[in-house]
Amino acid sequence: METVQCSTCQKAKAPLVWGVCSGTLCKNCAQFLDEDAFSFLAKVPPEVSHTTYCQTCYDTHVVPQLVSYNSMMDQAREILIYYKDEGKDTRMYSRIEDKLVVLNCADRKEAILRLAFMAVQGGFNAVIDIDVYSKKIRTGAYQTLQWQATGIPTQITAPRMWRR
Repeated sequence: METVQCSTCQKAKAPLVWGVCSGTLCKNCAQFLDEDAFSFLAKVPPEVSHTTYCQTCYDTHVVPQLVSYNSMMDQAREILIYYKDEGKDTRMYSRIEDKLVVLNCADRKEAILRLAFMAVQGGFNAVIDIDVYSKKIRTGAYQTLQWQATGIPTQITAPRMWRR
């Protein structure tokens, strides 16, 4: 039987196979990435869809994507949000973009944050006419809510910005 060596430290037992290079690693040399690290992206790039990486691949492929993802998430938390009943405040804002739709979220805040993240990905700084609603899911005696949200992304300039 052939012994598999770690490609980093050359130890005899290397049970893990990492994603990008398809080499073998021991547990001490491997870099792990959570499966839901890029959960808000609609399509996860193939180089960051694995869970185990060598240090070199992690630094070259995962870290830049993770930094970009985290900066977009910070922008999504700071985006301007206007609900559907605030039509008087948003009547002068452009509504030419397609409506964003988020389905099957665990809670209300996550649905709104996913809308904001989608708007940031499109290069917008606001989401207007947001409509958030829930749907009851019953499984026998157990009941949960699935949240859904819709909204229109828009770019708001400083002179038109409504002060809250």
